[in-house]
Amino acid sequence: MTSRPDVSVCIPTYNHQKYIRECLTSILDQDYKNLEVVITDDCSTDRTVDEIEPFLSRSVHLLRHDRNYGPSVAANNSIRNSGGEFVCYFNSDDAFLPSKVCKQRKVFDEHPEVAAVFSFVDYMDEDGKAIPGPGQSWSKGNQSRESWLRLFFYKGNFLSAPTVMMRRSVLEEVGLFDHRLIQVQDFDLWIRLCLKADIYVIEEPLVRYRIRANAGNLGANTPEKTGTRLWEMSKALRRFCAIKNNEELLKIFPEARPGAENGLPLQMNLGLLALKGQRWTRAFGVDLLYHAIERFEDAGLLERISSGLPDFFRMVADADVFGMVAEAETVVAAQRAEAQRDELLEDKAKAQAELQDARASVRALEEQLKNAQTAWREAATQRDLMLQSTSWRLTWPIRASGAALKSPARVGLRRAIASIWRR
Repeated sequence: MTSRPDVSVCIPTYNHQKYIRECLTSILDQDYKNLEVVITDDCSTDRTVDEIEPFLSRSVHLLRHDRNYGPSVAANNSIRNSGGEFVCYFNSDDAFLPSKVCKQRKVFDEHPEVAAVFSFVDYMDEDGKAIPGPGQSWSKGNQSRESWLRLFFYKGNFLSAPTVMMRRSVLEEVGLFDHRLIQVQDFDLWIRLCLKADIYVIEEPLVRYRIRANAGNLGANTPEKTGTRLWEMSKALRRFCAIKNNEELLKIFPEARPGAENGLPLQMNLGLLALKGQRWTRAFGVDLLYHAIERFEDAGLLERISSGLPDFFRMVADADVFGMVAEAETVVAAQRAEAQRDELLEDKAKAQAELQDARASVRALEEQLKNAQTAWREAATQRDLMLQSTSWRLTWPIRASGAALKSPARVGLRRAIASIWRR
């Protein structure tokens, strides 16, 4: 490297032969040219390296691991071997949108207090086709770093890692990605950044984020990955223990004031706050309280705002960090649903029996109707034969004159005509 680049795009990659070409092309096509790309291949077993090699130049560099260490170690290796004042972390299966780098650099120039700049994302599928994603319901626009920290603490991560550009000076101060984490290493870093300085979100998509088929994304919601992610999040929250005093704590968590005013140690107060969060936050809170009251005399401090140890035991039970209460409620709900299903099946069987009886009645009525229609047709045929017969036509004058006769005479006349018809 003959001169120091302004921006370093640092990419860990592993078995991304299908995507790495699009990734690198999108970076090199940026209208901001004072940049370098540093890729660390984490011992890929496919043709990822072969796809990278045609791009290698004075500004595109490839580093290779001789074994697989995971994305955090690979990303850190790229960062340590880069020279830009600003660092973009990027995934090798995603793509920059035009002017991504230029727009983020402009924010840094206008806001020297900002440590990192993020953006929203667009989504694409396995083959690069634009698809609808979850929208920006999980993304958040600009807010104070205290608001970000509250959001991280109670709700989780709302920042997209492949959109980030960071000041190297701040990154070196807070530290790189935690090599022990594979799911939330970015979330862990965002907490450290926000505890140190402000961040900024450009509220437009600057990156195309790929949703891979068959839950291929590292952060896909499979049971195994979700379990890992929740455990790691409970560990990442320990970064909040770096809060130094109650003044800083209350800026982030005004609701911590009663504990602070009653003289609770900061970490004990933080643990109590965590019990109001998500399951991973509660797991962090229980663990923090457990260590905060390791000495019996420290457990007595809880009596300043509660009943002491009995309240701690209740809080542990209420936290349900392993989801046993939720699991039991799910079992009960499933049993109720099964009972309701059985009841509906029984009602269905009764309805089907009633339907069969009704169909039998319909068939009987249809048979009666058929017989009546047959009798009607036979009677109509006999009538037509009678009307067309010679005798009927010959006796018409008699019938006509009989209409003028009195009733006994008409009866006699009808009998005479009937006698003629039967001959």
